[in-house]
Amino acid sequence: MTAALRGQASLALGDVVGSNLLNVLFILPVTALPGALSVTRENIVDIWVALLFTALVALFAFTSRLRLSRWEGVVLLEGYVAFVGWRYTL
Repeated sequence: MTAALRGQASLALGDVVGSNLLNVLFILPVTALPGALSVTRENIVDIWVALLFTALVALFAFTSRLRLSRWEGVVLLEGYVAFVGWRYTL
């Protein structure tokens, strides 16, 4: 948040994308190794959705020189709301 508020878009973007990728590709598998985390179909869908949103943020940012336009923000927000609504109505 601080980087975004100070106008350091590349740092804010790197933080968001890097955090998402690290969590999905490294932290989640490490916690699943000892068997403490059961892998279900819903978990796999969540992982793919997280990767999809990370790719969308990266695509939007790199096509517009590290700035997200209002419509791109609306697309991401609506996608998130739709996913959460779909995920918790199952």
